[in-house]
Amino acid sequence: MAQLSSPDVEVRRQAVLTLYERHPERPEVVVALTDASDDPDAEVRRWACRTLGELGPVGQPAVPALEARLQDAETAVRRTAAFALQKLSPESTAYRAEILDGMRQGDGGLIVALGTLRPRPTWAVPALVERLGDRRPGLRRLAAETLGQLGDGSPEVRRALERLQRDADDRVRGAAVEALARLQSPPQSE
Repeated sequence: MAQLSSPDVEVRRQAVLTLYERHPERPEVVVALTDASDDPDAEVRRWACRTLGELGPVGQPAVPALEARLQDAETAVRRTAAFALQKLSPESTAYRAEILDGMRQGDGGLIVALGTLRPRPTWAVPALVERLGDRRPGLRRLAAETLGQLGDGSPEVRRALERLQRDADDRVRGAAVEALARLQSPPQSE
């Protein structure tokens, strides 16, 4: 933790990575990582945010610092802070705008990550349905797959996926078929 204050950026980067790998759930670690989330180096800020998100309930005091990182100049820091907030404070809505913005910009990794979140981010369903009409087939496919994972079987989602079964891209059509099949299955408990 002392290395997080080093004047050498490489030392600070290594320190925050080590804390991520070990993620010790101790209050003093939360304080050190919260301070590191305001580091001059974007990589240190990003890894500090990511690590805070992995600490579980002990990381709760870092929520205000993570919310401040939603205004970071670096996209990677903002997105990492958003996912950390989703883990630490899923009832909050502060992080949603960053995630929705990333989806609209075509961040495929972000779309994939949505399908793994718990509790399920049903608030993202309308934006995922929008992505089904994206000009990029890869994003249409990812949006269909994620909709299937989220288990929202609303009529709007079903209709959009049924339309996608006629897509020009065979992988997109396949993803739509699979998503609809998943929606037929009973939802898994969280």
